[in-house]
Amino acid sequence: MLPRVAAAIRASQHLAGLHFKLESSIGGGVRDGGSGDALLPHALRRRFAVATHTASHRHALVKSVRGWRRGVRTLVLTNATGKALAMEQAEGAAYNERWVHYPDAPDFFTGKPSDPRVAVAPALAVDLLGAPFDWLLFVDDDVVMMWPGLLHVLQGLSPHDPYMISDSYWSRFGARWRHKMRQQGLPFEGLRNSEPPKPNQPRCLPCTFNDTGLDLRSTHAFKTCRCTVRRMAAAFKDLLTGDNQWQDFPRTPPISSLDGAGGVVFSAGLLRQLDAQRYRSCIAGGQPGFGAPTSCGGGDCLLTACTWQQGFGYTDPGFELRHRHLQQGMFLFNGARSDWRMANQWARDALVGACTGNCSHLWLGHMVSVHTGGADMQDYAAESASVARFLDVLARYAAAAEPSLEALALRLVS
Repeated sequence: MLPRVAAAIRASQHLAGLHFKLESSIGGGVRDGGSGDALLPHALRRRFAVATHTASHRHALVKSVRGWRRGVRTLVLTNATGKALAMEQAEGAAYNERWVHYPDAPDFFTGKPSDPRVAVAPALAVDLLGAPFDWLLFVDDDVVMMWPGLLHVLQGLSPHDPYMISDSYWSRFGARWRHKMRQQGLPFEGLRNSEPPKPNQPRCLPCTFNDTGLDLRSTHAFKTCRCTVRRMAAAFKDLLTGDNQWQDFPRTPPISSLDGAGGVVFSAGLLRQLDAQRYRSCIAGGQPGFGAPTSCGGGDCLLTACTWQQGFGYTDPGFELRHRHLQQGMFLFNGARSDWRMANQWARDALVGACTGNCSHLWLGHMVSVHTGGADMQDYAAESASVARFLDVLARYAAAAEPSLEALALRLVS
């Protein structure tokens, strides 16, 4: 690999096997050397779309990470209006971005006015992005996706099947349940803030998953091309009775929320089957009953609950489960647990052959996304410039590890 790495280091801002020039003049927006010479391979652009959400004070972040999705149709929902929105729409058009106003909801029941904008983005993308796509990448505005890892995850999967893919979750188990488990002297096997699945976390796995040598039943995992609530309930029927951590299953999912900080991949098959009107009513709190988001405290939870209400479960790519014997915690979505500077250092080390400790070529080569932690930024313009430089490091590593995205993309199932 080292000769390819050396060549990649000499490349001029090499992204996904394509040259482009990135200027970190964030004050006026991140710009490149021209919209035409920076496009990703056609095989990627025609099969993918992106949906994200933002707010007027975070627009610099959206621009700083646009390099990873260059040329891919992108829906950006924002609360900006008037001239500010018009300016972003004009600039974004050069990058195949469609900026659309979606208002805040000041008295929303979660307490966060932006939550409806977060949750509605995937459903709106189908109508607002025009030509059909196979896969929709739903991400927070400060998330970087890595194409080689993403394409590895999707190998062999049909976009016509209903997939909602991620291994980055939020826990549904709070302090009360942990206290109860401790009192009973039982191990607590829940999740904490988006950590990778614990050994017995109920989840679907892709039907293409290699389970050789693994006892999936003991891990409450099963392989399927159609992860639905009904199939999960049948597979995990032992969880439907007795006192267990998933005692509300299947009325509610075994997780409280997928995590936009890691991103979620939706198949066109799922989005086509989604009743958009019912989904939006659920987000607004107008769909009581099975799986309703009455206890949600965020937009990602609304998204998870309202897709679950329509019968769709979530699929874990299973990478961490498959490779746990080598190194625990190698999750793919939000791969560095929001420590993007650590991922930056790993990629830099790997480029010079110094990938040691928690750094792993196997992990980096399959990592799908990294969260850059916009909520912790004090100065969006300055921090966005650092994020843009980080994107270049990831691009150089990706170009070295997987020099032909076109070949990977062409192996996707149509």
